[in-house]
Formats: sequence, structure tokens, C-alpha cells
Amino acid sequence: MERTMERAMERAIEQAIERAMERAMERTMERVYDVIVVEDDEQTRQGLSHLLMAHPDFELAGTAADLESATRLVDERCFDLLLLDLCLGHESGLPLIARAAPAKTLVLSLADDAANVLSAIEAGAVGYLTKDEPAERIVASIQDALAGHAPLSSAIAGHLLRRVRSAHREREDALDPLSPRELEVLQHLARGSSYLETASELEISIHTVSFHVRQIYGKLQVSSRGEAVFEAARSGMIAF
Repeated sequence: MERTMERAMERAIEQAIERAMERAMERTMERVYDVIVVEDDEQTRQGLSHLLMAHPDFELAGTAADLESATRLVDERCFDLLLLDLCLGHESGLPLIARAAPAKTLVLSLADDAANVLSAIEAGAVGYLTKDEPAERIVASIQDALAGHAPLSSAIAGHLLRRVRSAHREREDALDPLSPRELEVLQHLARGSSYLETASELEISIHTVSFHVRQIYGKLQVSSRGEAVFEAARSGMIAF
């Protein structure tokens, strides 16, 4: 009888330990992320704080209204994400982005001009939202940022797209034009011809082909046949 009771007690203890371990694993899987809010407008700061505190995925790690207190907060707290307004009165919140690393920074700001957007992205911000975004979009963007994505408001995405297009145009303008002979060589290489085959088809020496290829690489600012063909085709220099 006593032996039966001992076995029952042992089994009950084992089950209790198993349940405790399962609950611990569930808590680990359901991670809560610590977020700092830096916003100079009190009403907006309170609204964002309530938004975070009401969500089960987030814990409010602190708030700040100016650069000095925000710097102190970032230095003293452990957190996963900084929700940052760039315009803090007469000061810029830009230095906080690098200071917050390795935590992620998501900018939420009225400043939607290209200069501020590019400065924030170059400083390390993982995303940029304008303040006219609805609450559910802000929450989703915080989740996206923490998951490794790059949330952007449509206006911000437009700035970056125009920047990329402008950079491509500037790069194309900076490329030196290829000579007629260089274009011939590149066209043959694009078809898969070897240096020897190209030399034979153009009735020039293989050393001359090598010289032209070096010139092509230099002018197109590339280092391989594939890159040269891609760049020339993209710029309309050659066609297949």
C-alpha cells in the first residue's frame, strides 16, 4: 500500500515538473519586446505609450521628450527597439540612432523630407514612418522592424525610389562611352565567345582582345565578363 502511494506521489511530482517546464517554454516562445519612445509632443508620447502597453508583444521600457533625457535613457536601459521622433524641439534625434545600436530604431516623425529620411536610413534606422499612419499600422511596423523587415510609409518609399533612380542616372552619366571596337568585342563576349574565338572573328590578336576587355572593365567600372555584359545591356550599349 505504502509503495503504491509512493509511486503515485512520484508520478504526481513528475507531472507537475513537466507542466512547469511546458509553461516556461511557452513563456520563452511568447517573447515580449522592450520599446523606448522618444517624442517631444506630450499627447503623442502618451498615445504611443498607451498603444504599446495595451499590446501583449511589447513592454514600455521608458519614454523621453528631449535629446538629453533620451540619451541618458538609451545609455541606461536594455531594450529591443527605439521608436524615435527626429524633431525634438530645436534638436535632432539623429545621434540616438547609432547610440541605440544594436537595438533597432524605427523613426516616427513629421519630418518626411528627403534629407531627413536619407540621413536616418544612413545612420542605421531600420524603418521610417510618418505620423499620419494609423495606430494599427504603427503596431504592425514595430513588429516588422523587430522581425528584420524595413517598414516605410508610402511617401518615404517614394523618396528612396527617386534617390535610387537618381543614383543610377548619375552612374550612367559617369560611365565613359565604349569605342566601336570595344562594343564589338563586348558583343562577342556576350554571345559566349572565348577570347580566342573573338580574336579570330574580328581578325585581331588575342592580346588586343585582352587589352580591349581591360578597357571595357575600366569604363564600365566592373570586374568580370558577366558584370560587363549586364551593365552594358542595362545601359543600352549592346543588345541580344
